[in-house]
Amino acid sequence: MGDWQESRKKLPDGSVAIAREAQAEGVKFGILIEPEMVNPKSELYHRHPDWVIKQPHREEYFFRNQLVLDLTNPKVQDFVFQVVDSLFIKDPALAYIK
Repeated sequence: MGDWQESRKKLPDGSVAIAREAQAEGVKFGILIEPEMVNPKSELYHRHPDWVIKQPHREEYFFRNQLVLDLTNPKVQDFVFQVVDSLFIKDPALAYIK
């Protein structure tokens, strides 16, 4: 969560290859993402801890070992838009993003 790069170790040809293979078989391909969430061990969190919603003078609250990004922050909005937009740029035939 938070670092939105494909793992070439797990997906040598990227997610686009999986989507195209599904589409070739007549299956609509969609993807589930949570760009509004971040894992405290992610690169994004280490670069931008200020992007996380938190209460002043209180410890961060982890839910499912993740934190919520502050979507009122224009920089966070730009980041989330870029994540979603890049998926459709890579594969405009994506049936949906959830």
